[in-house]
Amino acid sequence: MTMKRLMLVWVMILCLAVPAFACAAGESPSDPDMLLSGNGESRRYFMRPSSRDGVDEFLSIIGKIREDGLLHGADFSPETCYNVTPERVTAETDIRIFRYSETAASYALVDGEVFEICRWFGGSGFVDAYPWDYDGDGQTDLLIASSWGSGLHRAELSVFNRATKEITVLYDTTEDGLYDLCFSDTVITDPYEGNGIIAVGVDCVECVITGNDDEPCYFENRGSYGAIQLWMDVPVFRSTSRILGQWQLRTRTDCTEVIDVLADGPDHCSVFYEFRDDGTYHYHCDAWFGRERSDDRTGTYVVCGNWLVLDNAETIWTVVSDDGLALDYTQYETLIDTFVPVT
Repeated sequence: MTMKRLMLVWVMILCLAVPAFACAAGESPSDPDMLLSGNGESRRYFMRPSSRDGVDEFLSIIGKIREDGLLHGADFSPETCYNVTPERVTAETDIRIFRYSETAASYALVDGEVFEICRWFGGSGFVDAYPWDYDGDGQTDLLIASSWGSGLHRAELSVFNRATKEITVLYDTTEDGLYDLCFSDTVITDPYEGNGIIAVGVDCVECVITGNDDEPCYFENRGSYGAIQLWMDVPVFRSTSRILGQWQLRTRTDCTEVIDVLADGPDHCSVFYEFRDDGTYHYHCDAWFGRERSDDRTGTYVVCGNWLVLDNAETIWTVVSDDGLALDYTQYETLIDTFVPVT
């Protein structure tokens, strides 16, 4: 083996040995379109900010905690501590989030106290946060996306309750070990009762450019992963993958004509939705119950918990169960289409 080939082999080995949370160093994306696609679509790149703002105050408090031995055995060099608070958190709360670049240890400074906000050993630690007063107590809580796990990478979603100062893990996965999660631009507000947030989208991202010192870190968007939504006043995670595939109309509950026509099975009705993993859908309607009518269209869709948003405008309540897919356009009032999967 020549020297050149030997060096190439070692480079490949070193690349494979890099932990899943490590990123390639490089210049930040400069094209604004690369950072935000707009119109409610998922961002191509997600940025985790990094600065030294407020670090001294944080260190003065966490230093007292270290003296009590609560952080014994960990390396928390002051020069590796950075403020990584997302802009939307800074704009809506006085909570500040700090992360140590060498260890990924991540903490929040809340009301003059320091709280460990996620598990971090062997992973990216803190990745993203979204401010949301989900329980309506007047105090803004935080949804937190993070990752940890040496050898077995785990992406984790949790909620930090500001009133109780407690953290509840909502979702922990090992299925997509090379990826992290962040909160998308897709937020659903209650279309029937006020404008309160009822669901926040979650995207799958992969770190591609790590910031050096106080430079931001960039994650490339890999698509919608699901959403955290309120269910019986409690935040829960719902996966996007439930809706993928082709569905055929089975019944429409407000139309006895449709039910009668479909009595012998779904083959009597050629109305289909196909939801693809690239965020597009195809709708096909042919021979609408004996009438001369045909309709084909494509568009974009986003799944945010139990909410389906078509073409960034029409918001539809959806339920996916063992019985099929139900599209409720008025949330339990009159018009519910039931679809069965096409195998």
